[in-house]
Amino acid sequence: MKEPVKGKTKYFEYVFFPDQSFIYIKVLSTLKTGGELKLIPLSDIHVGAAGFKEEKFASFIKYIAEESVLCFINGDTSEMALPDSPSGVFEQTMPPQEQMIYLRDRLAPIQDKILWSIPGNHEERVIKRVNIDPLYWVLMSLGGNAAERYSQFPITATIEYENHKFNFFVQHGASGATTPGSKINAASKPLQFIKDANFIVMGHVHSSDQTIQNQFDIKVEGGRMTVSKRPVYVIIAPAFYGYFNTYGAKKGYTLPSTGAVVPYLWKNGKYGVSS
Repeated sequence: MKEPVKGKTKYFEYVFFPDQSFIYIKVLSTLKTGGELKLIPLSDIHVGAAGFKEEKFASFIKYIAEESVLCFINGDTSEMALPDSPSGVFEQTMPPQEQMIYLRDRLAPIQDKILWSIPGNHEERVIKRVNIDPLYWVLMSLGGNAAERYSQFPITATIEYENHKFNFFVQHGASGATTPGSKINAASKPLQFIKDANFIVMGHVHSSDQTIQNQFDIKVEGGRMTVSKRPVYVIIAPAFYGYFNTYGAKKGYTLPSTGAVVPYLWKNGKYGVSS
């Protein structure tokens, strides 16, 4: 059994339990949020792909670096095309090693704001073939402690902010869904086994969607039953990926979203989503 990993960045403290892929985070007062905290998903970046939206990615990095926000990495950070991949190796704009170097350099200014990181199916291509995890080595090469908050499995997280606790379940996803409704259904599946979540987050399908799945919390105290409604925000994190001149266009996939879906936490204990 692996021991919990305790650490601290400039903006938060954390305890990571590797065996359960669970992380507890306490946001520090050094992050001057003014009572409102935004959490920015960085999902499906696809550095090195023909469809990589470099300007959009650069704008997100600049925003995260300059504003009082935090972020998390949700897989498919680089293209990592192999000979049998849907996107061929010759469609890449840079080879895999350059993809890793590029990503390392761009993440360096925000490494103290990365809450956690998980891989996607594009990293898994390399892991399955040669047992080398490209995203892990990118995080290691940053020289800080970002690699301590990395897991190859979906992350369950509790974030303590302004004396309130907010629960997340975050996965890259593995769905082949193409319509908005089927994508949301795929993202909502963890509700079957995850309880007490405030946010369920998925990437992978290159969309930016959200829905609210209300759950009832029932308590019996002193012979009285109380019922309260708790909203669960199901989020699909958008991609940094275009359409034309990509394998998605060849296969007739729907156009990727260009928006953003951002979880909000407030100091009064409320929470929500903005897009």
